[in-house]
Amino acid sequence: MSDNQEGPKQYVNVKIPQELVEEIERLIKKKKLGYRSRAEFVIEACRERILRIREAP
Repeated sequence: MSDNQEGPKQYVNVKIPQELVEEIERLIKKKKLGYRSRAEFVIEACRERILRIREAP
C-alpha cells in the first residue's frame, strides 16, 4: 500500500452489514465530521485502523 503507485487508483467492493451502513449514513448526515460519502468515511476508517495496528507494540 503505497501512495507512490503510478496510474489510476484501483478499487474493490467490500460487503458491510446493513446496520453498520445505516450508522455510517447517520454520521454523514450530521455533516459535523466533514464526510461527503460512505466511501470517504470507510476509507478514512480503514486508514486510521491500519495506523493503530502499525503503531501497536
